[in-house]
Amino acid sequence: MRNLLSSRGGAVLGVAGPVLFLGGVVLVSWSERDFMAELSWDVWPSGTALGPNGWATVVVFLLTGLCQMAFALTLLFQAGEGAVRKLGAGLLLVSGFGMAMLAFKTDPPNADATWHGVLHVAAYFTFFIALLLAYGVLAWGSWKRLDRSSWKYAPLAFLPWLAVLVLPDGLQAGSYLFFAVLLTPLLILALRVLVTGGWPAARREVRTPG
Repeated sequence: MRNLLSSRGGAVLGVAGPVLFLGGVVLVSWSERDFMAELSWDVWPSGTALGPNGWATVVVFLLTGLCQMAFALTLLFQAGEGAVRKLGAGLLLVSGFGMAMLAFKTDPPNADATWHGVLHVAAYFTFFIALLLAYGVLAWGSWKRLDRSSWKYAPLAFLPWLAVLVLPDGLQAGSYLFFAVLLTPLLILALRVLVTGGWPAARREVRTPG
C-alpha cells in the first residue's frame, strides 16, 4: 500500500485511471455496437453497462474510480499543512468515489427508476461536480510553482483525443470528447507529479524576529 501511495506509484495510477476509462469504454462500445444502436447512443457510456458485455463497463468504472482515489490519497498525504492542497486533494478523492459508484448500473431509457439507477445518477453528479471543483482549487493554490520544464510531457495527455478516429458508427465524437476533455487536466496533473516526483515545495512564510 505504501508503494502504491508513493509519489511515483500514485502518479502512475493517476495516469492509468483516465486512460483505462477512455480506452475501456471505447472497446466495450465496439463490442456492443449493435446493442447500443438499438438502445440509443445517447445514453453512452453508461448504457454499455446494460449490454452483453456490461460487466466490462462496470469493471472500468470501478477500476477508474479506485485509480483516481489512490492518486488523490497520494496528493492528500503530501499536502502538508496547506488547507488549499488538502481541499483540492479531498475533492479529487470524492470525485474518484463518485466514479467508482458509477458501477451501479443506470436505468434503460423510459424505464421505471430503480435504486441502482438513482445511485448511478447521484454518482455521476458527485464525480463531475467534485472533479470541476478540484481542478479549480488545485490550479489556484497548488500547481503554479512547478518548474516549467515539467510541462514538456503535458501534450501526452491529449493523445486519448485521437480515439475519435476509431469510434464505432453511431457514437458521436462530441460525446467521447466531452469525457476526454474532462479527464485531460487530471491526466496532466498525474503526468506532472510523475515527472517531478511529487508536489512542489509549499510556500513558506518568512518571519522576522520579535
